[in-house]
Amino acid sequence: MIRPAQILLFLCIVFVIIIAISFVDKTTGFCMSTMNIRTPKFYWSQNSTIAYKDISHIVTLGDSLDNKDDVADVSPERAEAVSDNTAASKKYDRLIGSIEYPDGNDTLLYPVFRVLNSLTTTKQLVHILHFGDSQIEGDRVSSYLRNQLQKKFGGAGMGVIPIVANGPASLPYTYEISSGWERYSAQDKIKKSDNNHYGIFLSYYKLKSSVVNGTDSFSGWVNLKWPNTRNPLIARFTNCKLYFGNVTAPFNVELVQNDLVLNKRTISKSSAFDCVTWKFKRSEKNLYIKLSGTESPDFYGVSLTCDSGVSLDNVPLRGSSGLEFTKADQLFFKRVLKDLNVKMLIMQFGVNVVPYKTSNYSFYEKSLSRQLSFLKSIDRNLQIIVIGVGDAARQTENGIESYPNIEKIRDAQRSAAFTNGCAFWDFYEAMGGKNSIYSWVHADPPLAQKDYTHMTRAGARIAGELLYRAFIEEYTEFSTNENRVKS
Repeated sequence: MIRPAQILLFLCIVFVIIIAISFVDKTTGFCMSTMNIRTPKFYWSQNSTIAYKDISHIVTLGDSLDNKDDVADVSPERAEAVSDNTAASKKYDRLIGSIEYPDGNDTLLYPVFRVLNSLTTTKQLVHILHFGDSQIEGDRVSSYLRNQLQKKFGGAGMGVIPIVANGPASLPYTYEISSGWERYSAQDKIKKSDNNHYGIFLSYYKLKSSVVNGTDSFSGWVNLKWPNTRNPLIARFTNCKLYFGNVTAPFNVELVQNDLVLNKRTISKSSAFDCVTWKFKRSEKNLYIKLSGTESPDFYGVSLTCDSGVSLDNVPLRGSSGLEFTKADQLFFKRVLKDLNVKMLIMQFGVNVVPYKTSNYSFYEKSLSRQLSFLKSIDRNLQIIVIGVGDAARQTENGIESYPNIEKIRDAQRSAAFTNGCAFWDFYEAMGGKNSIYSWVHADPPLAQKDYTHMTRAGARIAGELLYRAFIEEYTEFSTNENRVKS
């Protein structure tokens, strides 16, 4: 009778033999009589033959930004911030990657630039929405880009914040909510919403009702405990707004600070997208918003802004490929964008398309094109920058290697953008192109995570800087042309 210990010993011997063969045999296997026997390849036994990209110029850029949340304006007209005429710096300048446009439409962003130029005189608050997948969660990329734009064009505060986050990494601020909140999202395939009046997060939030003394009622709260931050502009908000809609019964809103009720209001019946606004002479911490009533309206988020300048809102849609916008009610979404005074969208998707390997990505191009067409039809003056998918890699028998479909997905995104009169920025090339993500992961400090897909915070700041430079490059050319016309 064969004992279990003998079986285990036999299996161990076989396993050791297989490993030994994998080290010795460099082919795909060997022939024995009429049989072809393949030998497995263990990744640790492979010597990588892949040439990884030299990103020393990007690492140098990161070193210049390290521990500098309030870095100098790096626009070309004030280009001393990160420039030393070194070979690495010159190589970086060539690699920034300009924003691309459909043929004959290289002035596409001029309306946005004119609005930004007018902010000092018109004193209006302009929103720029940064949509993306998990690559931008936790305010990654957005935070750096927001800081640079606010320093140049004015503005303060973090912008619009979701009440219930899409994922655990979506909250870069100290923020608490009561129990009883439910999230209804265009991304949710299980929990269906009773309407498609979605806000900018493609979702809305409601408080569960309960029966008290024979009457339905709800109560809940949102507590904004503003954290310490190295970025002073984020904490300089003077306006706090609570956005809501679909009010079928009056409800109460209280703003409390340190157990003191600063303001109490009753919101009457309304079906429109609306908000409650509280103004402060200076930024406040520990804002407690208390809500109660008989039937919960739809809530869309809380914003922390100022009266004028730029508000860049971080809108991470975890697991999304950017294909859910058409699920929103078009007229309602138009109202939302109009009331927020949204002038530009940044669309950063693609990570979730990478695992779907196929020879042709026309299906994704058509689907993305439909989303862009939907958004452009809301407002033809709304400008959109589509950001191409970045490099991502996986383990192969040759080593860590870029997915072979990255460039096909990038090309599909570019084609969809141009078809719908949108601008395009190639992040894949800006970060170094094929097999660059490996170098980002193994940089010091690491610029990407060990999943060889997502950026670290250090890498996200560099991505924000790369995008900002590309944007300001276009703005500078616009300014030059405008001055030439005036003269």
